[in-house]
Amino acid sequence: MATATAAPKLMEVDAFLAQDPLQLFIGGQWVPAKAGGTFETLDPGNGRVLARVAAADATDIDAAVRAARHAFRHSGWASMPSNDRAVILHRLADLVDQHTAILAQIESLDVGKPLAQPTGFDVPFCAQTLRYYADLSVHTSRRQAIAVSGAEAYTARVPYGVCAFIIPWNFPFLLLGWGVSPALAAGEHYRDQAS
Repeated sequence: MATATAAPKLMEVDAFLAQDPLQLFIGGQWVPAKAGGTFETLDPGNGRVLARVAAADATDIDAAVRAARHAFRHSGWASMPSNDRAVILHRLADLVDQHTAILAQIESLDVGKPLAQPTGFDVPFCAQTLRYYADLSVHTSRRQAIAVSGAEAYTARVPYGVCAFIIPWNFPFLLLGWGVSPALAAGEHYRDQAS
């Protein structure tokens, strides 16, 4: 009877998990939780501590929302032409593809799923999702006239702006891609002009 053997951990994965604690990414910087709290995340396969993670609270979330709003208004991303955003999102998708082995191994360890699933599905499909929404943003009309006699009528697609995502445990990387891809591709709020 053959037994399954675990894939050897990559150096990049070991280095990432060795950070103590894994910090929050707020305003373009890795930062500890303001209150200093942490929690342990366990390897579901063996119950051992995988890493210590900064425990965000309401103060950290408020800081992240403020940073996201500031970036949305002042970074140039939101007002960037959709073609330029699409190019950058395609480059991000290329980076995801280039780092599939690392991302898949972290996903496998974190969630406790066989490495083949994030390698063959979760990570590549996240990259495909980035590309899909990048392309959709270029080809979607933000404003479309409606034929109504005697009135100016139209539908308008308006991005929400800053979004927060609560991601379940079973497909975190893929579900992150499903959330951030359309949000990043959408860009700025509709302005009173035809697209």
